[in-house]
This record gives sequence, C-alpha cells and structure tokens, in this order.
Amino acid sequence: MTEAIKLPRNLALYLLEEGDLESPEPMDGYAFEAVQDCGSSRWSSHHRLIIRRESDGALFASEDYHRGLTENQEDDYWSGDYYGVEEEGFIHFHPVEKVALTTYEYKQVGK
Repeated sequence: MTEAIKLPRNLALYLLEEGDLESPEPMDGYAFEAVQDCGSSRWSSHHRLIIRRESDGALFASEDYHRGLTENQEDDYWSGDYYGVEEEGFIHFHPVEKVALTTYEYKQVGK
C-alpha cells in the first residue's frame, strides 16, 4: 500500500502553477495531474492538488487549499490558517486513485 507523503510547500506551489501550462514540467520526481474542486463556502472555493510520482505513477492529493471568491478574500495556498500544514513549510498528501465516473446532462426535448 502506498504511504502518505509530505512535500515542501514551495514544491507544491510550483506544481500547482505548472498546471496552468499546456505541458506541465515535473520537478523533484513529481508532476501535476489535476486540480479537484471540493466545494465552496460563502467566501472561498476549496480545491485539492493532485500530483503523480514519476517513479511509479502513484497519485496523491493535497489537503484543501482555498481561493477567495471576491476581491476582498485572499487566496490561501496552505498557509497554515487551514488544515493541511502540520509542520511549517510542508504539505501533506495522501494516496488516491483515479476513478472513471459517468455524468449525465439534460436537454430540453422538442426544441
């Protein structure tokens, strides 16, 4: 079974920024895989960074980070104000697996 890992906060931020690029570059043996939306509260949206370990393809999810929904709320990328930063400067990631999902959309009939 794959064990949880912890990565330096600056590496997690780098991988998150790489996710915005067309072809993300791996760093220190890890690569950006996805950002998972985890819901929202009144003032912020909640997300998890999904990364892939290059040596074996194992996937890991960070604890939530928060993005402000208005110009008055600041983004919180694992600063320690929320859970996920137990040790200063490190972010905890737990193992996850990719699961295929089926979704449905509904369209009006007769038009």
